[in-house]
Amino acid sequence: MSNVAVDGCTLEITGGSGPAPTITSTPSTKVLVGNKGVFFDEIAFSVSGVTAGDIANSDGAGSGSIKGTGDNVLDGSGNKVVLEGDISAEITVNGTKPSQSGPVSASGKIKVKVSAAGQSVVIAS
Repeated sequence: MSNVAVDGCTLEITGGSGPAPTITSTPSTKVLVGNKGVFFDEIAFSVSGVTAGDIANSDGAGSGSIKGTGDNVLDGSGNKVVLEGDISAEITVNGTKPSQSGPVSASGKIKVKVSAAGQSVVIAS
């Protein structure tokens, strides 16, 4: 089994570049790993400062989620745990690119993955 995504896990952009995505969802506190909540069902995130596709000004922004794939650990509602290596569907980020008349709208596609989940042992209380 892969490492389980807990509060404080790290997300990473693939297919573009920019700062680490910001997690906007809250982990479950019904299951704790090292006193940290565990992410079930999905991790919602936002990105900003992205360069991807036609975006050249490092100002791309967007949001999405990473669905959990760990079917060996489920919460009380049957939601799968999010694991290290789980990846989002492709999302569109919008930003700008330079032109002779100034910045113009641009877009690109990226994915976001759980790059450092945090834990491999789960103890429910």
